[in-house]
Amino acid sequence: MTALSDLIAPKERFTRSINVERDAGSSAIDGYLPVGRSVDAISRIFRAVNDPNSENAFSITGPYGSGKSSLALMLDALFAAEDDPSRLSAHGLVASVIPEVAEMITLARKNLGAHQHGFVRAVVTAQREPVAATVLRALLHGVDRFGAPKKNKPRRAAAIKAIRAMHADYTADEPIRPDARSIRNEIAALGETAPVLLLIDEFGKNLEAFADSHSDADLYLLQELAEATRGEQQLPLVLVTFQHLAFDEYSAGANINQRRE
Repeated sequence: MTALSDLIAPKERFTRSINVERDAGSSAIDGYLPVGRSVDAISRIFRAVNDPNSENAFSITGPYGSGKSSLALMLDALFAAEDDPSRLSAHGLVASVIPEVAEMITLARKNLGAHQHGFVRAVVTAQREPVAATVLRALLHGVDRFGAPKKNKPRRAAAIKAIRAMHADYTADEPIRPDARSIRNEIAALGETAPVLLLIDEFGKNLEAFADSHSDADLYLLQELAEATRGEQQLPLVLVTFQHLAFDEYSAGANINQRRE
């Protein structure tokens, strides 16, 4: 007897449930069509990256099923190394739809010195946890998958060691929460080798955890990183969050200080 699975096999893109950490790669964007709002989001991000006076921090909001996670995978690919199959595929998709946006992407990569080796792509799916925990997981994921060039290798190694230590301290039985400046300093150190893409999908889970925690400080980390992406000592960082609702809609039941944060 012949099994149906021997005769028919659906393409991978129809069988996966999108997770930006697990699904990254050329197959993750197979069949993706960058049109409409996704092209607008991509062009806005890279236009800002090309503008030294712009803040490279972005928040993308949309309902379930609107394609946010697919767009996140597309961005992850566009920030990859030049010879990465996923980047070649993603760039070709953008060029086929709006060539001028593809040119903008190439210029942005060159301006940041990342045309060949790409970014440290710290991409993560958030959980109901503090922002610092999510950011540290993202950074660990980013440095583990980045093929580092030789320059600044000792400083990069020290930064990776510090990030691993902070993550271990934070996940210990008696956690030690790292301060925003420490995380910012290690991102700056990583940036001496390659700029960093910090992309947080399902960021609403962080906001829910923050609203339930009765803390008024945790989101400050994200604020400090966002503000550090502009100015004279600009952090070599592009920060993108994805969530289902506007930020203030997650604050039901939060105290006044939390809503302000």
